[in-house]
Amino acid sequence: MVESAVIDSDFLQAKELQQKILFEIDKHDYDQCAVFAIRLAMEEALNNAIRHGNAGDREKKVEVEWEVTGQKVMIQIT
Repeated sequence: MVESAVIDSDFLQAKELQQKILFEIDKHDYDQCAVFAIRLAMEEALNNAIRHGNAGDREKKVEVEWEVTGQKVMIQIT
């Protein structure tokens, strides 16, 4: 099931959302190298969306959609 969230351009909100998604990933049997790579990519994409896409403007939003299954992890950040 695809889930979604909209957050302010705020690094704390991004970190909280990242933890929520990682919690979902932990429910599946992904190896630690894969989880590390997913976490790193997600963190970088969220930071880039806030810092570069929205120029740190807290009035602007970051949209995130994700789907986590035993076969795939899909995360889209806009």
